[in-house]
This record gives sequence, structure tokens and C-alpha cells, in this order.
Amino acid sequence: MNKFIVKIGMDKVAHFGVGGLITALFTIVLMTQDLPVFLAEPWRILILPIAGTIVTIFVSVIKELFFDSQRDWKDLYAALIGSASVYIAVFFGFLFFLGSN
Repeated sequence: MNKFIVKIGMDKVAHFGVGGLITALFTIVLMTQDLPVFLAEPWRILILPIAGTIVTIFVSVIKELFFDSQRDWKDLYAALIGSASVYIAVFFGFLFFLGSN
């Protein structure tokens, strides 16, 4: 695992983690807003990570454009891969919800 981190760089690992965190936080906030709707129509929960992904893209682009001295758009890709991990978690949570009801 250490060789993998050295190969891709700790910066990309950090972007992966923060991208996933931002997406997860926004997804959780949106889930708590419409909980009764999701109990009636559980498939709607699958679209919630889209809002978090949009925020992740916005924050990543602003960071690259205004706060970094040298732009590295691979950081954006790493954040989006982290965001994709939230989609996977929400999908499996949806399947577990369907299986338990």
C-alpha cells in the first residue's frame, strides 16, 4: 500500500479523501431533509450524491484556479473518484434498505 501511495502521491490521496468527505457530508445533509419521502420512494436516495459531487467539483475548480500556484487537474480527478466512492456506499445502503423491508 505504501508503494501505491508513493506512486500516485500523497496529494492525490488527500484529494480523494476530501472529495469523498465533501460529497458524503452534502449527501447526509440532504438525506436528513427528506427522510419521509425516502421511506415512501426509496429509489430517490440514489440521486442525492449528485449535489455533493457538484459542490466537490466547484470547490476543486476554485482551489485549482485561485489557490494553487501550479494547476494540476489530476487533483480534480482524484476528488471525483473520492466522490464516486460515496455513490457506491449509497447504492449498497439502498440495497440493504430494500433487503430489510
